[in-house]
Amino acid sequence: AETNHETTAFKVEDGLTRTEAQAIALWYNTDARAARLAADHARRIAAASGRWNDPEISVSGGRKRVTTDTDARSVAANGGPSGVERSWIRAAGLSITIPLSGRLPAEKRFQETAVDVADLAATKAEWALRATFDEAWIDWSALSLRRDLLSEYIEAIAPFRDMSASLAEAGELAPSSARLFSIEYDRMTAANRRLTGEAAAARAGIIALMGLSPEAPVELLPDLMNYPTPDTESRITATHPTLAHAKGAYDLAERMLRVELRAQYPDITLSPSFEDEQDETAVVLGLGM
Repeated sequence: AETNHETTAFKVEDGLTRTEAQAIALWYNTDARAARLAADHARRIAAASGRWNDPEISVSGGRKRVTTDTDARSVAANGGPSGVERSWIRAAGLSITIPLSGRLPAEKRFQETAVDVADLAATKAEWALRATFDEAWIDWSALSLRRDLLSEYIEAIAPFRDMSASLAEAGELAPSSARLFSIEYDRMTAANRRLTGEAAAARAGIIALMGLSPEAPVELLPDLMNYPTPDTESRITATHPTLAHAKGAYDLAERMLRVELRAQYPDITLSPSFEDEQDETAVVLGLGM
């Protein structure tokens, strides 16, 4: 945490400053975590992409029945075929695809670009969270500080309200003048209650951005100091995560187009097979595109 340009230790027990609460939000916020998980998912897909299809191996076997005499008279006299021979048939096949189209390398580059885009999306989500968090913290800090100042003011005018009421009862002060202190006290008390409710709602919003439950026993320390200076237009154009993510999305679309173009070209599939039946063997080579 930074306070007056000095680095202090991260401690939750003594209350959370803006930088400490923002660090917790960057880690536990649901949107930021989902964006990081999406980037990790894209990274795992990229690691498994661009590979050839596994070779397909097939093995088959069976038994073949062949009749040796199919003369009609012999069949009629014997009540069936005069002789039957049975033989075993064994066959094996292999199918391998040779990727000549360049589709697999294009898919690999596409998935790698998708990882970069997912990382940029996570960065964009974190930067958006930081901006939203700073705005919410400023609003809550302003409401809290105004409430505290108003509470001090109410405590300061309370004795004058009581004193003016006593003077009015003693006849030393006009009742209309005494009621002015009472009206001011009641008006400021109502304003203080309104500020208290608004500050509580703003604090609940900060707790939600931090990814914590509403009942989390954390103490927030309001401050309006040491906020970053807005970036210049040239720096925003060069480094802003939203623009970087948009450029990455454009590159991803270009990579996807290259994959579709490569998919129009054929790959070659080799399918050698072997068959064996008694004294007969056959080797066949299939070619597909």
